[in-house]
Amino acid sequence: MALITSIIIPPRIESIDWRVIAELLSLMIVVQALKEYKVLEKIATISLSNLRSARSIGSVIVILTAFMGALITNDVALIALVPLTMTIAEKAKFEPMWIVIIQSQAANIGSALTPIGNPQNLFLFEKYEIGIWEFGSLMPPFVVFGVCWTLVMNLLNTKRKIVFDVPSSEIREPQKLGIFIGCFLVVMLSVFRIIDFRVGLVLTVVVTLVLERRFFQKIDYFLLGTFLLFFVFI
Repeated sequence: MALITSIIIPPRIESIDWRVIAELLSLMIVVQALKEYKVLEKIATISLSNLRSARSIGSVIVILTAFMGALITNDVALIALVPLTMTIAEKAKFEPMWIVIIQSQAANIGSALTPIGNPQNLFLFEKYEIGIWEFGSLMPPFVVFGVCWTLVMNLLNTKRKIVFDVPSSEIREPQKLGIFIGCFLVVMLSVFRIIDFRVGLVLTVVVTLVLERRFFQKIDYFLLGTFLLFFVFI
């Protein structure tokens, strides 16, 4: 579609919203750090360790997934938590697919809450210069209703008592993690237009070059490319 429209109207570099691309790339890098250093798994294992039924596990999983979807994007929340759900189900010998289905729903609902929850939110937030307080007042009713409805759907899970051990998970390289959390906070400030977005991008890229160059190999460049072509097409 971008190529077709470029035949009709020559593409212009200023058509691309570089602020959205830069913030999306910065977020991808810092979220990759949270995933690689096992922060998400550690939070999940602590939350699930004392539960003793598929229904209670489903309730906590829904809330955790929605929360992480709002904070670190819906797809990363699912990539981190669905394997844990499957492992617990295997150990406790119950059918996990209903929990995984509502977990997917919770990730998408939760990600609607914040500008960084998914790329679409980030684009809308920046394109139309929506204020953070305006955004924050519009979305909570929808998200609260969606999470509550997902918890109602979880009532279809069995109340049968189960016994299992949550797989242990330890946070890796806490010193490096602390630095990337600092980068995450700077990126958040740039998203909320408190500091220039270029500061967050340069800081994140430089820190990653110094500490973890391998993160660059795990970025979803297809998503960034999709957005670039989307801007050209629009």
